[in-house]
Order: sequence, then structure tokens, then C-alpha cells
Amino acid sequence: MKLRKIALSIALTAGTTASVLATAGSPASAGTCSTPRCGGVVENDAASGPGVYIANCWSGTASTYAGDNLPCTNNRVSSTTYPAAWFLTPGQSSSSYPKYYDTDAYKVGANCVMTTSGTTIDRRGRGSVWYKITNVNRIYVQSYRCF
Repeated sequence: MKLRKIALSIALTAGTTASVLATAGSPASAGTCSTPRCGGVVENDAASGPGVYIANCWSGTASTYAGDNLPCTNNRVSSTTYPAAWFLTPGQSSSSYPKYYDTDAYKVGANCVMTTSGTTIDRRGRGSVWYKITNVNRIYVQSYRCF
């Protein structure tokens, strides 16, 4: 009987350890990233145009999310909160905001066209889409205009 209790204790400990290790492998969140540019960065280098929405969270494994509000933000728009979304006006960088040192997503709004590092995303006639930023990727917004 004592041997059975020991085996059960070992099994429960192993299961808890496996659960903790599985969680540790998930993507880093901006809430725990403490230095500028330690994760994803969005630079709004556009000369003019609307602000670019960014988020410091991401849910799930998909690389895009169709919709105006990213579910993980709980509709919060704040430069000082995690999780939340914020917007960068032309000339601003996500690395200027501690809660966005590791930015996880950016949005191309409905009826807007964004050019980033030579790639154009055209959402004219279509709804908004959020794009996931992986690892320490940099997104340089060259132009952003809405119609």
C-alpha cells in the first residue's frame, strides 16, 4: 500500500512538471519582456496616415485574426496595460512603450493599404485583419492609408 502511494505521488509530480514545462514553451508575452526590442517591434515609418494598431498579446496558433478587436485584448486600448492594444502614429515605435517591448501583432484596417518592408497588404473592400509577429521580427511600416 505504501509503495502504491509513493508511485501515485511520483506520477502526480511528473504530470505537474510536464504541465509547467509545456507552459514554459509558449510564446513570450510583452508583460514579461523588460528591455526595448527584446521581442517583436513595429516601427511606423510612414510620413503620414492613420495610426497603426498594435497588440501586446496573441491567442492561439493562427498567424492572422480577422476582426477589429483582437480577443486577447478584451477591447482594452492602452499604452500602459497588458494585455491591450495601442496605436502608433507616424514616426512612433512600439519600443517606446514598455508594455509593447515585445509586440505580438499589428492590424491592417478595413479598406486600408499598408506597405511593410516592400510588401503591400491591400484590405480595400475587405474587413480588418490582425497579423501575428513571431519571435523578434521587425515590422517597418513604410506607408499606411485608408479609403
